Amino acid sequence: MQPLLDEIIELSTDLLNNQNIWVSSNAALVLARISIEDVGCEKLLNHALARKILNELINSLGNDNAGRGMNCAFAIGRLCDNELGRMTILKIANIKKLIESLSSMIEKNLDNGCTKNSCFALSCLSANSKAYEIIVEHACFIGLLNALCNLLVQVKDVETQWFAAMLLRIFSSKPSGCLKMKTLGIIWKTLNELLNNKDLYNDVREEIESTIDILKPVDKPQTLRATGSFFSNTSSFSEPYY
Repeated sequence: MQPLLDEIIELSTDLLNNQNIWVSSNAALVLARISIEDVGCEKLLNHALARKILNELINSLGNDNAGRGMNCAFAIGRLCDNELGRMTILKIANIKKLIESLSSMIEKNLDNGCTKNSCFALSCLSANSKAYEIIVEHACFIGLLNALCNLLVQVKDVETQWFAAMLLRIFSSKPSGCLKMKTLGIIWKTLNELLNNKDLYNDVREEIESTIDILKPVDKPQTLRATGSFFSNTSSFSEPYY
């Protein structure tokens, strides 16, 4: 059974760049289904062709009408859902292209499935500190933040809205991302306006409240003023006995 699975993985990877988008989409679906279980993720990450598999998944990201990019984003998200996967991707995959492609799928938002899976993949990848810093320092980061704010306001799909709110909260959770988000006016405007929406889904509201709590300035402590009397040295210490 194991040799057969190895062969299925290899064949599916080769078919990802098939000129027929429906064939490549089905190949991506096979890899996505394999990644659903942890044992499947381990099989993909430990495969002799792991480098090729990961980079072909990344090369196949994007918005399309057959679901190839959506399925690849899901598979990548599952592979990033543990530290072994995150470290493997950092080591052998084109991490910058991965971030750029996932961000582009979110910005275009042509399909809820693509958008949700892309948010899922970035959130899992961000759990690794090094990957998080690469994301935050990437040239597309500010555009990604703007896109997430637009999603929160424009989309009607509650799950998509929650994924966007969740990703903003994750980006705000470490100092480098937090500092960049603090200076972006659209973040404050969007989050505060949404909190005033009585129809906002509770899970989305919780994510937004958590993000605001992280981003808001810390109140300065009040200056203490001494109002009591001071004792002189002679009155505050007793004379020794001889």
